[in-house]
Amino acid sequence: MFNLLKSFGYIYFSIHYVIEYYDKTIKEIVEIVKSLKSPDLDEFHRKESQTKLNWLIFVLYDLIYYDQTQVEHYFTEKTKANALVRKRDIQRYCDEFIDSFKPFIEELFLNAEWATSKLFGTMVRFSLSESERPFQYNKELEQFIKIIETYRKDCTKEDIFKEKTIKFYDDDQLYIYKSNKLRDWTEFMAIVDANEELHKHFKMLSDNT
Repeated sequence: MFNLLKSFGYIYFSIHYVIEYYDKTIKEIVEIVKSLKSPDLDEFHRKESQTKLNWLIFVLYDLIYYDQTQVEHYFTEKTKANALVRKRDIQRYCDEFIDSFKPFIEELFLNAEWATSKLFGTMVRFSLSESERPFQYNKELEQFIKIIETYRKDCTKEDIFKEKTIKFYDDDQLYIYKSNKLRDWTEFMAIVDANEELHKHFKMLSDNT
């Protein structure tokens, strides 16, 4: 009987806590929306408030992580369609890509390098290694045309200039070439790209068994 009462008490406490939590979240959302309407809010704090507002909405609707990144990607496409990708954007992309692979590469590390151009194109190279190396910029990867023409004879210069997505392997290295726009290098796109590569590997393994 005591255990039953204790269970009901726990359930009541949990429900009460959840209601309180969601009430608090809604109040925070209301306050942020009010602050965003203020003409005195500077650009830095406006962006900060918008980011917090987005996160609170995610929490309120209990979106799973994949959904969150998909929503963020949608907003990036709509509001930053032509924004150039930056180092921190690529690092987030690479971190997300590597996290997707971690369960399948025990005792090995997937390291990332990148390069970009303000005119066209960005390239990332993932390499399997027994040691972990820091994320870094590699000027050699700026030679998009030379690298792609070496490994992908089927790709033309036009494909490169039009910033078509091009992926290829060289032993334990994976190269990904896309545009120099943020929309191609969001965390959601990292999940999509990683899943595509994992699917290829799983299919290859099943075909060989």
